[in-house]
Amino acid sequence: MQHNENSTFDSFTDLINTTTRPSEERYVLDHWAFKFFSYFFGIAFGIFSLCCLVFIVRQCKQPSSSRSIHSRFTTVQLFVAAALKEVALFWSPLLLDGETTEIVLITLLVDCVSVALILTAFSILLLILLESTKISLAPPRLQNIWVLLGFTVVPTVIMLTFNLLVLYVREVWYLVSYVTILGWGIFICVGYLIAGHRMWRNLKSSRQLGTSSGDRKLRNITFLVFVAPWITAVFLILDVCLAASFYEMSSVAVTEKEIWERYTIAFLLQSCEFTIVLLIFGVVVRTKSGKGSVDNAPTVQLGTFFDEEPKTEN
Repeated sequence: MQHNENSTFDSFTDLINTTTRPSEERYVLDHWAFKFFSYFFGIAFGIFSLCCLVFIVRQCKQPSSSRSIHSRFTTVQLFVAAALKEVALFWSPLLLDGETTEIVLITLLVDCVSVALILTAFSILLLILLESTKISLAPPRLQNIWVLLGFTVVPTVIMLTFNLLVLYVREVWYLVSYVTILGWGIFICVGYLIAGHRMWRNLKSSRQLGTSSGDRKLRNITFLVFVAPWITAVFLILDVCLAASFYEMSSVAVTEKEIWERYTIAFLLQSCEFTIVLLIFGVVVRTKSGKGSVDNAPTVQLGTFFDEEPKTEN
């Protein structure tokens, strides 16, 4: 019985355990660059989570009518995701530091939940962008809090399920989980590109682009809609590459070169991830705020208007 309990961790231990590796590889893992990676991004996400917490408190003090449900929900998502990411970075940043199997397993699950929350927040960002420009592509039922919760819970459960399957000698499921999230993320990115194209096409055809503050903000938002999916796509591809390196390292000896390659991928991955959360938070903060409001911008037809009645011609 004891053997069966321990055997569930055998494959996973082979995947992450570095205590039995040669001394030169342990020297690489003790390099200052790995400590810099952990503390730099850990502190960065920690500061970001505090900013989200402050903004959540400010939102609670405001009237319900002054802040949309999207911004409230997304801010909470970003706070939880950043807090979880901070825990993962300080506990086992690269899953190569020789921690116990239980600690690395918890870190793995915490990190996958954080990725799922960031990606769902990015999905809701599209609704925030369209709402801030008086535009909507979604029917009213997609702006319900329970639907937003569903968007968050479903991918999170899928990620957790695939990662838990790693315990049953199925290392490939770790890779499958991120390939699945890549497919979903690319679908969202395509939606961003389509929305951005439609926004720019309608703005251009209406000949309303001028030099006013509202017009400039609309152009900036359109540019943001085009840039955001590319950053997210790079982030998701790097996630798959890192997961693939885990799968490969489970069966072959890891060289110093491979460790540094993995470090580079992880550093770029965290940079993209932090850029994405900053981008989402910046949009949430500016939406319907006094400084960042685009309420004076021209209304552009992109989908269904919920707050306007159709005009009748005389």
